[in-house]
Amino acid sequence: MYGTLVVNSWVGIHDGCDITYNVHGSDDVYVTISGEAQPFEFFFQADALRKFVELGGKALAEIDALVIEDDA
Repeated sequence: MYGTLVVNSWVGIHDGCDITYNVHGSDDVYVTISGEAQPFEFFFQADALRKFVELGGKALAEIDALVIEDDA
């Protein structure tokens, strides 16, 4: 069994990247990001995906607040 993080890497995901997913089983999903370079794949177990989506929502709220602040 793996630890909580299997691979540590850096990937830039920019506007326009193709993002797809494939539910692999009742508790996991593969998310694939592709564009000009080779595709990059994330594997999430359900609870890890929930946390990722939760944090992504918080990050977007912060970004939106900065946009409003910049427009003021």
